[in-house]
Amino acid sequence: MANWKQRFFTLVEDTLTYYEDEECLLKKGSYKLTRDSLVEEGDNEGKNKDGKNFTLFRAKGENGSDYLFMASQNDDECTKWIEEIQKVIKKI
Repeated sequence: MANWKQRFFTLVEDTLTYYEDEECLLKKGSYKLTRDSLVEEGDNEGKNKDGKNFTLFRAKGENGSDYLFMASQNDDECTKWIEEIQKVIKKI
């Protein structure tokens, strides 16, 4: 996972937006969730290049094959993100 870069996410309404900076000023991209979106924990757990643990999860977006892969620093954080994204998908 050495080619992964740290990003900072916001979830507003049905859109996950990711930024290069913690202040969320440098927008890198966004990802629109739909009724058909899916979010799930990945099979992958490991350590990043700094030795920190991460849990991989992913969200499937608009066209059904477009995945956004994300990693959290711990299982609790991963669970919270998955739950919040699932709540949004159910409301769409």
